[in-house]
Amino acid sequence: MGSFVRETKIKNYTPAPIVLENPVGRNIMSLAKALSLPTRDRKLLIAMWSDFSFLYKEKIKDDEVTLWSVALIYSFIKLNKTYTFSLTDYARYAQITEDNIFAKIDIIEDVLKIEEYDPRYINEEGLIILMMS
Repeated sequence: MGSFVRETKIKNYTPAPIVLENPVGRNIMSLAKALSLPTRDRKLLIAMWSDFSFLYKEKIKDDEVTLWSVALIYSFIKLNKTYTFSLTDYARYAQITEDNIFAKIDIIEDVLKIEEYDPRYINEEGLIILMMS
């Protein structure tokens, strides 16, 4: 049996201070609970949002809170490859366009330099999937 070899560009990562008390942070937690994501994943989502908030210098508009929240959750789900989440259905429900969500996803992934199975935000299931791939 071979050895597990996985390279990452993430080096010397220092997490940003946790940001819970802002509209997007609260909305992320609310959506994560509604999606029945476990506590550990909620903590990873908040860490991801906190890192993004620390690095992204533009003000988040009040009317874009849901848009940013959905984009961040989708980025998390995509990098872990563990949950089923219909972006189309949720966009329709939240009355936001998929194009706008994907634009925010691109910003999040660019600012955070997200990589597949990102070690900063990988959950336990994602780690298992990574080891099996």
